[in-house]
Amino acid sequence: MQQVELKGHSGCRIYLIIPEGSSALVRKISKDVEYNQRLRKQCFKQKTYRSNYAHVPEVLEEGMIKDLYYYDMEYVRGISVSSLLESCSVDKIESISNFLVNIVDENQKTETFDENGWTSAIAHKLKSTFDNIPKRCCNKTIKESFELLSNHKWTDIGTSSSHGDLTLENIIYSYDEKFYLIDFLDTFYETWIIDMSKILQDLVVGWAFRHQFMKTDAISENTKIRILLLNKQFISSIEDVLVNEKLWDDIYACLLLNLLRIIPYIQDDRIHVFLNKSINTIMSNIERGGLYEFINTALRWPIYEVPGSQTKMDVNVPRR
Repeated sequence: MQQVELKGHSGCRIYLIIPEGSSALVRKISKDVEYNQRLRKQCFKQKTYRSNYAHVPEVLEEGMIKDLYYYDMEYVRGISVSSLLESCSVDKIESISNFLVNIVDENQKTETFDENGWTSAIAHKLKSTFDNIPKRCCNKTIKESFELLSNHKWTDIGTSSSHGDLTLENIIYSYDEKFYLIDFLDTFYETWIIDMSKILQDLVVGWAFRHQFMKTDAISENTKIRILLLNKQFISSIEDVLVNEKLWDDIYACLLLNLLRIIPYIQDDRIHVFLNKSINTIMSNIERGGLYEFINTALRWPIYEVPGSQTKMDVNVPRR
């Protein structure tokens, strides 16, 4: 049996396992005993997720290894959509956009009423997120972002089916030309709004490409144009299916919250600067009430590279 460790972002260990005489599979093992319950929830979410547009790797087995929960799943041969965008055709960009729109629309239609559930969950998450920000990272930009979100008038929405971490890295385009969702995540509130904000986290901010931004000319201008085109196609198409266009304010506020939640986990000072620039751009345009228009008229990508996108801000590298 061959076993190769794969790269992951959750702290869990992920292995590609190739048994003799059998098909390859992927094994995901909890990072510690405390995380066991969360990984069980993620596995359950993967097993029970239903979609007319997305495929999901089949869960093959669950169990325990030295007090750590694990589950095995089908191995999908393909590449992430974030990698696909480096060389795909315009027609493929349209296919990606249609897929994203269909997933959001499909999940949106499963929403069930939950009075005060969303607003209560947001208030709790804002507090816990702020408490987790290291003091060395809590600059003027970060403090003003939390103040903005605390004063935001959140729409009371219900729960719905969701992926939980719908980024371009978590969508696999298989070699037989199918879209697969991987790495389902349990979230503080199950809603398609979070999925929307995670999509924009990549299409607007460029989070999936953060490591490439740290290298000179790592992202070609052609790739940037493809992502910008995908962003514009997606936002234009999603408008036709949103049940309430006023939810754009909540979606963008949730995007800002996503970025703030990332801060405690960043180890690279250059990514801190990248994230601070992005947070300031999102925050300042939300304050002006023009983020939607700003994103739709932008001719550069990612958003913080757009001329005039930022106000004067504190993006000092945090001292360790």
